[in-house]
Amino acid sequence: MFKHVSHKNAAPKRQQNAFTLIELLVVIAIIAILAAILFPVFARARENARRASCMSNMKQIGLGVMMYAQDYDGAYLTHVDASVGNAKLWPQIIQPYVKSLEVFDCPSQNFKFTNDGNATDYYNSAADVSYGYNYWLSRYYYADATESGITRPSETILIAETGNNKSSNLSHGYYLSYPSYYSVVSAPTNSTYGTKYTNTAGVLAAPARLSDRHMDGLNVIWADGHVKWVKREVLESDTGSNNTTTTGSKYWWGR
Repeated sequence: MFKHVSHKNAAPKRQQNAFTLIELLVVIAIIAILAAILFPVFARARENARRASCMSNMKQIGLGVMMYAQDYDGAYLTHVDASVGNAKLWPQIIQPYVKSLEVFDCPSQNFKFTNDGNATDYYNSAADVSYGYNYWLSRYYYADATESGITRPSETILIAETGNNKSSNLSHGYYLSYPSYYSVVSAPTNSTYGTKYTNTAGVLAAPARLSDRHMDGLNVIWADGHVKWVKREVLESDTGSNNTTTTGSKYWWGR
């Protein structure tokens, strides 16, 4: 006869644990929601870091301009110096004061300032600089562009970020900055670089020169040397002319 064997003390069967399809879909949905929330936060944090790095660059540039002005009896820069040999743009003029070429490159830009030593052709790579000098503060055109001649230095733009705007095709920087109402400035279409700096009419689009690459705004060096981030629309709303009347420019003229 067969003997009955009790299974009372036998090892229990291992229970196999697994996610159900519903559970997997719920987990995937949660991950997708978290990603949708966090990715913009990470992107903003990254752009904030780039903006801070850009601001550091501009602080060094501002110090360089101030040191230059001290050496030249309070006179601000000329945006281009064609007095000897090959022309030099303003970054090349103050490079001995800042001791670096990297400070002329915004980390949010995709091009580098080459400092090729020849700025005679203003549409070549020498003009690929992230920051544009205020046209109205250049002694090349205005003899009163001096520290004593600017009555509101803390409110007057000295150097502003240019290039890479969301609203234009301008993917390169420019060595000058203008207010938007300045309309267009005559410029030939360059045979080598085509419409790199020009629109279809062969003229420079001045409104495109102020950048909005840092969260719809840009860093600005003011005439007293301090650096501040400003929304682009604030500067573009300044439609005053280059004079000291009640309709004159608030941010650009400074007299």
